[in-house]
Amino acid sequence: MKIPIAKIIILLVSLFFLLIIGYFTTLNWLDPDFGWHLKTGELILERGVPKIDWYSFTMPDFLWIDHEWLTDVFIFKINSLFGFKILLLIFLFIATIAFFVSIKLKYFWYYFFPVFFGYFSCLNFFGIRPQMITLFFIAVLLKLIDSSLKNPNSRLIYLCPLLFLIWTNLHGGFFAGLFILFLITALEGFKKTTLFKKIISGKHFSGQKFKENESKTIFSLLIISIISFLATLVNPYGIRIYEEVFRSIGDSYVGLYITEWLPLFFSTGTNIFQISYLAVFLGLLIPQYKEIELNHLTLATIFLAFALLHQRHFPIYVIITIPIFAEVLFQTKQKIPSEKLQFLFGGIKKWRMILIFIGIISYGLHPFLANSQRSISYPEKAISFLKTLPLSENLFNEYGWGGYLIWKIPERKVFIDGRMPIWRKDDRFIFGDYLKIEKTEKGFQEILAQYEIKIVLLRNNKKEGAKINNKAKTENRLSRFLKRQNWLLKALRISSEKSLKEELIKSGWQVIYEDETAIILRC
Repeated sequence: MKIPIAKIIILLVSLFFLLIIGYFTTLNWLDPDFGWHLKTGELILERGVPKIDWYSFTMPDFLWIDHEWLTDVFIFKINSLFGFKILLLIFLFIATIAFFVSIKLKYFWYYFFPVFFGYFSCLNFFGIRPQMITLFFIAVLLKLIDSSLKNPNSRLIYLCPLLFLIWTNLHGGFFAGLFILFLITALEGFKKTTLFKKIISGKHFSGQKFKENESKTIFSLLIISIISFLATLVNPYGIRIYEEVFRSIGDSYVGLYITEWLPLFFSTGTNIFQISYLAVFLGLLIPQYKEIELNHLTLATIFLAFALLHQRHFPIYVIITIPIFAEVLFQTKQKIPSEKLQFLFGGIKKWRMILIFIGIISYGLHPFLANSQRSISYPEKAISFLKTLPLSENLFNEYGWGGYLIWKIPERKVFIDGRMPIWRKDDRFIFGDYLKIEKTEKGFQEILAQYEIKIVLLRNNKKEGAKINNKAKTENRLSRFLKRQNWLLKALRISSEKSLKEELIKSGWQVIYEDETAIILRC
């Protein structure tokens, strides 16, 4: 089939346009975990992969499983050779490509809308983050599976074990891919049952088709799935890689406090694009769900539930649903009489529609571009002062600053950083202790004494009050409503805590450093 040059050009221009938007939106967004990823990549090249914690004095004996070890090395090498901006562009390119993998040029214009809206709905998840790699690999995996199921002679499905071999050493999100592969295997097996044949013969799902001679056998899919699972064991930690996976997905506690683990609409990061994407997609899908292929419908439903429970799964949901979105757009158009379409759009040329669409997108992007000019606050100036303090004096630090401290002052052990919310060993739960101290709960002084804390590094909320207030104005109405509900806050074990700084000063701690971002107290 001859590929129209015009579509290729539009495709490349669209890719470039989205990449540039992503770049300028995220240029000043430094992920809190970037610092420890960078330092870990450097140390892996010197020492090999970590076996126990390298950075904290609170859990130095914890058996750390760095499921992103190869990505950490990549981050360090690229940053060292080409700098932060090139590294950011590479990660954004990986993420952006993920939104284009499923496009079928034959139905190009039906993909145009979901790709753009899906991309913008995920902008606040982008940056130098290993999760971008998982987005790309999920898109590729779905493409391999879909192509192989539609073409029995295709051998693309045999690339899955190699895909998982690479993926497992880059990011723990490989487990989501493995789940998808086994789920589709089970669904293909279900399609061969008498029950399924009865369902489609009864026209309950008119979109389902059963062709014995054209589908992959359940046996071949199962073998590929098993080999793919075995491929995930080829990593520095072997089967123990799954300890980290299940530790992450099984910890309900972090879902109450870590932003990316919050339910989708409980987060202040929920934006108009996310709401629009869900509203339009579900609005088109629900009336014609019976016409959607069983695999696609099941995946979309399951990952919608995952996304609603934990917003970090929303980008995966978008990648999964882009081809379904395009399909329901096509089906919707087929059901609209041609004279109505002619009346509505007959006088508008495609290029004008594209300009109108870009104009609408640009208007919606305004809040993102405005926020991109505000860099995330880190204790840059305080680092020099911290270096003058004895390393023997244990430091209590802000959770979001742990990775930055590991990067900028690696000789000083931290209390906590972004790796540790799910870490538990014996009777130690550092994230729980951190929250008790931060919220000045009863007994927090004893916890400080238990860890022999002599120095406390906090955000200077007094100086940053204006920034916090401005940020509060951008919160969506639902988030503000929920925050006002005392019963909900109590249910989530969130209380309006006292100021840790004030409580420490009352008990004799002294302020020894202060700037517009950070404040340091000493016992």
